[in-house]
Amino acid sequence: MTKLEKTLIEVKSEIRRQEQNISDKKPHSINHILHLLLSIVTAGMWIPVWILIALSKVTFSFGGAKRELEELYKIHDEITTRIGVRYEIK
Repeated sequence: MTKLEKTLIEVKSEIRRQEQNISDKKPHSINHILHLLLSIVTAGMWIPVWILIALSKVTFSFGGAKRELEELYKIHDEITTRIGVRYEIK
């Protein structure tokens, strides 16, 4: 087994681990009661902040893990190209 093939096995293992981590993650919950109270106390001025927080929690909670997974896919593709055989990620 060549060094590239060993590296490919490690990358595939890491891809599986990252995919599992992403599927296991749940978005962070937002304390809507607190934000409602802050909106009432500030006469609605807190509403834009509340909206931004809500959007950022959904958008960015998986962002880092997904970017890392995309990098692993690129490494996988590069190694399989060098080896000359296309291995399926399973």
